[in-house]
Amino acid sequence: MPFRIRFLGFMACLALALALAVQAQHFEDNGESRRQFDEHYLPRLTMVLAEGHYDMIVEAAGQALTRSAAPWKWQILRLRGLEALGRGELIREDLPGLVKLYGHEVVFLAEAHRLHLAMGEPDQARAILRLADERARGVSLKDRSAEELVALGRIAAAMGADPERVLKQFLGAAKAKDPKSPEPFLAAGELALAKSDFARAAREFRGGLDLAPRDPDLRFGLARAFWPGDREEAVANAQRALEVNPSHAGALLLQAEQLLDTERYAEAEPLLERVLAVNASHPVAWAMRSLIAILRDNDPDLARQAEETALAARARNPEVPHVVGRGLSRHYRFTEGAAEQRKALAWDPGYQAARVQLATDLLHVGEEEEAWELSAEVARADPYNVLAFNYLKLKNQLAAYETRRTPHFTLRMRPDEMRIYGDRVEAILEEARVRFLDKYAVALAGPTLVEIFAEQQDFAIRTFGELGGAGYLGVCFGTVITVNSPGSHASGNTNWEATLWHEFCHVVTLTATRNRMPRWLSEGISVHEERLRDPNWGQTMTTEWRERILRADGLTPIAQLSGAFRAAEKPGDLMFAYYQSSLVVDFLVATYGQERFRKLLQTLANGDGINESLAAVFEPIESLEKKFQAHARGLAEAFGDGVDWTAPDELAETADPVSAYPRNYPVRQAHTLKLLGESRWEEAARSAEVQIALFPGYTGADNGYELAARAARGKGDEAAEANALRAWTRRSAAASEACLRLIELDRKTGNWAGAREAAGRQLAINPFLQPAHYALGRGAEAAGETDGAVQAFRKLLLLKPDNAAEVHYRLGRLLAPGDAEQAKRHVLEALLEAPRDLEAHRLLVELQTRKPSS
Repeated sequence: MPFRIRFLGFMACLALALALAVQAQHFEDNGESRRQFDEHYLPRLTMVLAEGHYDMIVEAAGQALTRSAAPWKWQILRLRGLEALGRGELIREDLPGLVKLYGHEVVFLAEAHRLHLAMGEPDQARAILRLADERARGVSLKDRSAEELVALGRIAAAMGADPERVLKQFLGAAKAKDPKSPEPFLAAGELALAKSDFARAAREFRGGLDLAPRDPDLRFGLARAFWPGDREEAVANAQRALEVNPSHAGALLLQAEQLLDTERYAEAEPLLERVLAVNASHPVAWAMRSLIAILRDNDPDLARQAEETALAARARNPEVPHVVGRGLSRHYRFTEGAAEQRKALAWDPGYQAARVQLATDLLHVGEEEEAWELSAEVARADPYNVLAFNYLKLKNQLAAYETRRTPHFTLRMRPDEMRIYGDRVEAILEEARVRFLDKYAVALAGPTLVEIFAEQQDFAIRTFGELGGAGYLGVCFGTVITVNSPGSHASGNTNWEATLWHEFCHVVTLTATRNRMPRWLSEGISVHEERLRDPNWGQTMTTEWRERILRADGLTPIAQLSGAFRAAEKPGDLMFAYYQSSLVVDFLVATYGQERFRKLLQTLANGDGINESLAAVFEPIESLEKKFQAHARGLAEAFGDGVDWTAPDELAETADPVSAYPRNYPVRQAHTLKLLGESRWEEAARSAEVQIALFPGYTGADNGYELAARAARGKGDEAAEANALRAWTRRSAAASEACLRLIELDRKTGNWAGAREAAGRQLAINPFLQPAHYALGRGAEAAGETDGAVQAFRKLLLLKPDNAAEVHYRLGRLLAPGDAEQAKRHVLEALLEAPRDLEAHRLLVELQTRKPSS
């Protein structure tokens, strides 16, 4: 179908050529004939332009000028064709004369203004705006056509008019004037994109596509609107634009940029070739070639040559360093990326895209003060820029946070959260620092900034510049770590200590490689180190992943692993990318040793590509791949030590599947669940024990420990329930409900040592739960650890517990031997809460009658 439609476009050009040949003999030069000519051919040739027949459109539009009642419309088609072909010199030559000729047409003036800006001619662009402003005053808006209203809206926006006024007074009026025209939607969407209002942009482009489903510019606009938050949808929309216009430079470059972001350089190059086949000097295509030379080839000379070619058509084009810098930053090379944005701004101080990107880069390297200043500059120049607005709002939010500085870390948290678990954050970070700096032979230049956000939206803006980012627990940019607070909804039932361990590992490995490592390796090392710290941390083998590994196409080739993170369609795909990456690291370290693995990082720091580095340090990627695949499949086959994982519906039917398939875990699991559902507690307990014995390492949904606890609870055996829960919590870092129930059971029996252990695990998941702090305090108290007990009870008071009187009393008793005044204050607080508490009265009397020590 696309070919047929493009063929029809070609036929439209051919028909126009034949018509012009005939009309050269018989053309009646009158207004009606010219109007009929335009009505018949302009829509057809506009479609030819949209399909990418740029050579044809330049030729056909040039021929049509002498037959048209509105030759300026044909000139717009011609100029757009020349622009797509990279014929800027001809546009520069023709445009001044055309402005003189068609300066009374506001639609042409809007196009002339856009072209002057694209060619880097701001003075001429401003002169066009002044002329357009004069022409606009001559006719009332209600007497303007929809096409003119769109043009006037673009002109008003360029002159700094309120975007809402532009949308309502001009573009909204254009929609009402011609409800079938997609042009107002295209202009509104582009205006929203310019303000980083991607949601509004998407709505506008969709509205236009409802009227013109095959319009490639609307489709590409929708792709750009999706780009920051949904790359998969962005690429899909770009592909749909290319189905109509295979030469659409914007859509090709968007797809190429996605491939570059996922280190698929060889796949990006043919797309850049397609752009350059149409416009041999396209600046963005050459900028991306320069980026490839930096990222993949580590060839400064080749990068410089590509940059020089990119600037051949327009010297000091700020878009070129902006594109290069943006690509570097997406590979976590923020310092280099920031330098490119500074170059862009030196060439054009008004280039706001570079200013916003520079602010983002500076936030990512911890230079926040300059980032805030840049954001304010953007906001002053454009009060409706959403990204600048978000950053300034974040600045205000962070002003209320507490900052704690240590020799190695700058920790920023909300004050109430800092008091509750800030010390644990410091402790886990210091432990990670000691371990990783020695292991990877790295010296950090200064403190690492760690920001923990109580609100997910603040985390998203700090990390991504906009709302979104669901599913991310933390992000490391090199020397800056941003993390969702364990109290936010985004953290869910995860272990925040494991998250901090993971992210600080990134700090070290990114430093070791000078931020020149593929994402899969960076993530793989962090998950690998999580499991070394605690076997319950990080991703581990599951039944689903076992099946995936054993499939012929289940494992992603090592050379393509970074792409697996971007290409993940479901959360499970993303988690598997983390897991497989960690398996590769496990394999490399186990096979070749830590010293050679550290050499891999050093090789990457020198700028060598990952495949070349793997070959230089270990062996060629092809043989390495085969060995790793065999290793991973061996792990999958050994998972469960002989357990049969066949799904019950794939087994032959039998009256007694448990007896028929005694090693089948899903069968045993289903049997235990069935017994629980029938309240057959004793039988369920025995079946759960068999389930545990079959595979003690399984702690996923409906594991044996969980089902054993349910069975014990059903029959009222709290001791057995506690034993099952304790076994489960010692094998899982995220069994929050199990920890809380275990604390409850141990509290009943006075097993404060057990309750304290469970509380420690629970607080690594959620540090804001009162029962855990109480158990921690009672456990420390029982062990004679006064300082630990005091700390736990003081944190508990910050959470405003219902048993505040008891907590104050216990603090009074603990503090009495060494700090009678503090003890007395707590006892008085206890009596305010519970005036009849005899134990508190006795302690108060004792404190008041105690003689001060000499």
